[in-house]
Amino acid sequence: MERHMAAVPVLFLDIKASAVDGWPVEIAWAAADLQAGESWLVRPVAEWDDLPWSAEAEALHGLTPERLEADGTDPRRIAARLSEDLAGCRVVCEAPEAVRGWLQALFDQSPLPQPPHVAGSASLRPPPLPADEPALMRLRARAGLTPGRALDDAVALALAWALAKGTEDAEDLAADARDLVAFAGRPDGD
Repeated sequence: MERHMAAVPVLFLDIKASAVDGWPVEIAWAAADLQAGESWLVRPVAEWDDLPWSAEAEALHGLTPERLEADGTDPRRIAARLSEDLAGCRVVCEAPEAVRGWLQALFDQSPLPQPPHVAGSASLRPPPLPADEPALMRLRARAGLTPGRALDDAVALALAWALAKGTEDAEDLAADARDLVAFAGRPDGD
């Protein structure tokens, strides 16, 4: 007997951090079809005061501790939204070990029991195209994505998978990516 299971929606998650062994500073997800996504800056909490801040990481994402203190969202609120938004979905990211640690740091601040499970992007079939693939680099540029920002990188991973599957028109993908970033917005309005 053959079982047919409904497709589980795939969501791409990206987290930027204060340092490799630091705390999450920006979190975003994008649906594989680029029709939904969200992004948050994370307000630091006292429990993270002893964790490192890297100048290299700051140069990548462009966020400062002062900016996060002023404009960040409480980690408990983000954890609750992530639990709701990612429920029932296959959550995929590029660096699952690091992302799991940063998600755990976020969820440790909330009454919620566990963060959602995340899998590496290599687990997808076909796997997403590599970031340096020329077709993907052109598509990112057409979509106006800013490398180093969580929403843009989550959207770029969705684009990389769509191109690998070969099921979408590049111009339509670029337009959907632009629309999603404009709609979901980067937390700072960049």
